[in-house]
Amino acid sequence: MRKRNNRVVVHLNDAELSKLEQDTATAGMCREKYIRLALMGIIIHPRPPDNYGKVLQQLSAYGNNLNQIAHVVNATGRATAEQLDTALQILEKTWDYVEDTL
Repeated sequence: MRKRNNRVVVHLNDAELSKLEQDTATAGMCREKYIRLALMGIIIHPRPPDNYGKVLQQLSAYGNNLNQIAHVVNATGRATAEQLDTALQILEKTWDYVEDTL
């Protein structure tokens, strides 16, 4: 048994259909779901990139490395030039990785 028994037919011109197809592809969902969500006033965001999970995993690894340095600095009360240089390198790697992947 269907949950949605009411059918609505809408006629679109070529430009409107093209826009609908583009928006549904960007959102990563079918037309019907996209239209239902839009009618309910829900903001529809673009689907994250396919490599989004890998990006989060890599950023988490960089964050863990920085956290280890911060833990040592907090325990000793001071940071060495080497620790600061390492932290800076990690931040630069993080920024480069985000720029390259997204």
